[in-house]
Amino acid sequence: TPVTINPSSVSYTIGGGGSYCAGGTGRLITLSGSSPGINYQLYNGLAPISIFAGTGSTISFGFQTADGVYTIVATNPITGCSRVMTGSVVITINPVPSAIAGPTSECVGTTIYLTEGVSGGAWTNSNPSVASFSMSGGLTGLAAGTTTVTYVLPTGCMAYKTVTVMPSAAIVGATSLCPGNATILTDGIAGGVWSSSTPAVAVVGSLSGLVTGLASGTAVISYILGGLTCVVSTTVTVSPIPSLITLPSTLCV
Repeated sequence: TPVTINPSSVSYTIGGGGSYCAGGTGRLITLSGSSPGINYQLYNGLAPISIFAGTGSTISFGFQTADGVYTIVATNPITGCSRVMTGSVVITINPVPSAIAGPTSECVGTTIYLTEGVSGGAWTNSNPSVASFSMSGGLTGLAAGTTTVTYVLPTGCMAYKTVTVMPSAAIVGATSLCPGNATILTDGIAGGVWSSSTPAVAVVGSLSGLVTGLASGTAVISYILGGLTCVVSTTVTVSPIPSLITLPSTLCV
């Protein structure tokens, strides 16, 4: 009985693969060439992924996101002969750092602290003229503006946090009054919230800056910007009302 020996497919080389950060687009897998009439099946381990018909040129299997060892098998649909293409590629998924914890704003002259839950990375600061960054995670505001702090792991995976540095401005207005009287305090930067350390002595409108004296004593009035990261304060004194003046009922010229 005659036996027919069918030629095997031409061997081409698989390329691509590598590592990428979790949440990324994955890694590209390619085949260096292909033959018309031959089907090329991509595998991750033993699991078939996608199949392409040969065109006579290179084949791209697109970006693959699952980790594992990838191979390609060429099959002639007419003869049924198959051949594993040369080589294999590995895709590895690297973890990304957790979100950087800490405030997103501060004032010129104040320092905030940023922390990262994953150790072993390095910090960088995109705008050192706006804020000075220490390796301990302290970010000190130098000038109004924004800067992006980046935490990079040895794998290249990174996390970002943008911090706004706001200019500091002094509180302006009278700082002494009597019970029952009121005064207006202002700050040159809009958008903050007013508070009083001792509401029993003096209350302040959280948005208006209107301070009303209630009882004799002192109260620290604060103007807060950007959550609790940027605070300027002044002390308001509420003086007691003088007692009634008493005079003799008669007097001489």
